[in-house]
Amino acid sequence: MNRTKGISVFVWTSVACAALGLAAGQIASCAGSTFVVQQYAGPPRPKESIAILRLDGADSAEILSLDRERLSPVEKGVQFRIEMLPGAHEIDVVDPQHELTTRQAVRFSAEAGKEYRVIVLQTQPASGPAIQVAQIYEVDTASNAPVRAVPPLPASEAAKPAPPGVRAALSPSDGGSDAPATDAASAKARD
Repeated sequence: MNRTKGISVFVWTSVACAALGLAAGQIASCAGSTFVVQQYAGPPRPKESIAILRLDGADSAEILSLDRERLSPVEKGVQFRIEMLPGAHEIDVVDPQHELTTRQAVRFSAEAGKEYRVIVLQTQPASGPAIQVAQIYEVDTASNAPVRAVPPLPASEAAKPAPPGVRAALSPSDGGSDAPATDAASAKARD
């Protein structure tokens, strides 16, 4: 089992996947794969108790980081589902295809049981040229279609990464344990 960075990776695929180099910041070619990445320490939690950020290699928007933790580009045909704890989160986004070439920070509050994705929109201010704005949307879990725009949080409410070795806030009745959590990344392949 590989252990680094506080992230656990699970792979669901019907296509053979050559390799996953998440800790090294590289994603191998795994067309048709969906990677489920656990952003919190400890064992996997029920879907109703976490929020999910969806990343799709077909999207033009590229999420550079989540809560100040760098992410690798997602290749075409590959999908990521990042499981996160509910609460304040911050992503950095670029979208060269839509002329958003400067990193834009987006802060939002994720709710348990909801799934999200980033969409870059063009807005026209009262004066001056159009600008590109990254926006978080809650999405329908079956179709990935946007359901509603999530209001951005002010910078004062931005997420701050947990220090290494901090234990997940799970009680034993929630499926947690009294053992301290570690910064862990374990990769398992599931068919």
